[in-house]
Amino acid sequence: MKQILVLGLGKFGHRLVERLGQYPNLRLHVLDRNPRLVDSLSEQVHTAISGNLNDPQVLDGLLEEIGLPDLAVVSLGDASHTVTLVALRLREAGVSRIVIKAEDRAHRRVLHAIDNGFPGDPAFEVVIPELDSADALALRLSSRRIQKELDLGDGLRIVELTCPPALVGRSLGELQVRQRYRLTLLGWRRKGEEFRFADADTVLEEDCLITVIGMVEDVEVFEQEAERR
Repeated sequence: MKQILVLGLGKFGHRLVERLGQYPNLRLHVLDRNPRLVDSLSEQVHTAISGNLNDPQVLDGLLEEIGLPDLAVVSLGDASHTVTLVALRLREAGVSRIVIKAEDRAHRRVLHAIDNGFPGDPAFEVVIPELDSADALALRLSSRRIQKELDLGDGLRIVELTCPPALVGRSLGELQVRQRYRLTLLGWRRKGEEFRFADADTVLEEDCLITVIGMVEDVEVFEQEAERR
């Protein structure tokens, strides 16, 4: 059974626990310094504890009680230094996947720098819900071509958009989308038809829909440059 630890039961953390509680294959553990919030979810989770994470012994005691979770979510309303220290202690304890609600983009960079200082695969997934949602909406509303998008976090997007004219009639091997735009073109489809995976020999058709994955800023550059060519 997958073990998930949620630290912080503000609007984001509380809603997350409510949604996760709908899945019977999960064992949930929660902690918040507000006893009222902890009590409100006590019947939906396996472990519900009230405590102040500014005290290192609180987190140490919780991990000793429940063991290492498969996933930890840090969603605290505290100052960024508290969030950073809690994330660091989880990383040092050996938690392999840690989702962190960051304060802003600068805080996100600090967290990634800490994560990159550990050997092996990254463990941190850093989200800024308000900014990420606003960025995604701005990209979609400002674009004439984007039809759908999926936010993967940290500015990474999967986007379906109408194929720019500059890409029509040429093979992907010739276009070199990854080298020119730092995007991976996953596939394409005609409107109303099924998705097809792409390879180097794929030749895109006029008005087809293409699916790319990459950073949001690279998608914007791709759109702008492809329109001008």
